[in-house]
Amino acid sequence: MLASEMGLYSHQYYNAIRLRQLTGMHVSLSNSDENLRAAILAAFAADERTAIAGLRLGVLNGIVHLAGKVDTLERRAAAEEIAAEVPGVRGVVNRIETPGAPSPARTVNLNLSDNLPSTERKQA
Repeated sequence: MLASEMGLYSHQYYNAIRLRQLTGMHVSLSNSDENLRAAILAAFAADERTAIAGLRLGVLNGIVHLAGKVDTLERRAAAEEIAAEVPGVRGVVNRIETPGAPSPARTVNLNLSDNLPSTERKQA
């Protein structure tokens, strides 16, 4: 495993722990997540559009998270398509940087109580 892949992979463990702390939900990287990741990496290596792209990916609860940089929108779309076609993938979050693509930066609000309607917030 490359160091850059390990960074994204270990980041998922941090996210799973943090989500559990904030919500009480149990989230874990399962063996099936590891198998999905291996299958996607193999599919990327077998496709000429993504074989040399140097993309990073992680899988958490069947959701694939793609990151890295590619030079065309076609390669970006191909990576998402290839990942989505692997059996067992529930969804794909595409944060691959590409000229002309939407910014991969997102603001994530993890304070779930702020998202409740005001009547529910008082009861929570």
